[in-house]
Amino acid sequence: MIHTETEILGKTQQVLKDLKGKNYTDSCINKISFNKEKEVSRPERKIIAAWTVSIKAIFDNLDFLTLCDETGEPLYYQNFNCRIMEIAKDEAGKYFRLTK
Repeated sequence: MIHTETEILGKTQQVLKDLKGKNYTDSCINKISFNKEKEVSRPERKIIAAWTVSIKAIFDNLDFLTLCDETGEPLYYQNFNCRIMEIAKDEAGKYFRLTK
């Protein structure tokens, strides 16, 4: 484990503020967990050390943000109906969802 839960919490807050804007509150974050051998969806079928953050969504559903432990950067956001959105950062350091 390279990053701490506190570091991942800070990164998660930054990412969610960028993605959700004024719809974000700290109470959106439900749980943070670490897995040293997680099979991630992006890059496909790769096994890495990763953090998963569950995020409260509408109607008591949960979304999931997956962050790479090596870099501390977000890999993708998966909403409660299993749609996966990759995340990128612009030149100003603001996170956004990639559209395909």
